[in-house]
Amino acid sequence: MMVIDRYILMAVFRPLAAALIIALLAHFLERLVILFELVANKGDPLFLVLNMLYTLVPGFLSLAIPAVFFVSIVLAMARLSVDYEYDAIQAMGVGPLRLLLPI
Repeated sequence: MMVIDRYILMAVFRPLAAALIIALLAHFLERLVILFELVANKGDPLFLVLNMLYTLVPGFLSLAIPAVFFVSIVLAMARLSVDYEYDAIQAMGVGPLRLLLPI
């Protein structure tokens, strides 16, 4: 694996991790209000609410991952462009299609 591939992957991974955490927290908070209302009104145990949140994780991930992946690629390429790293990579002879290979 080339050094540029690892650099591009790390540039994409950092915003990906941060945005995924934020997106999952937003989904959880939205559902948590509804589930806590269920617990308060019916008196269900808190373990049931945590189990319900645990079963909702795959559905949340299926919604969040495509959007978060797009946002992380845009943020990574914008940072490379602002810091003139993209220009330096092009000056080395690496084209735009080659930069998409690790992603």
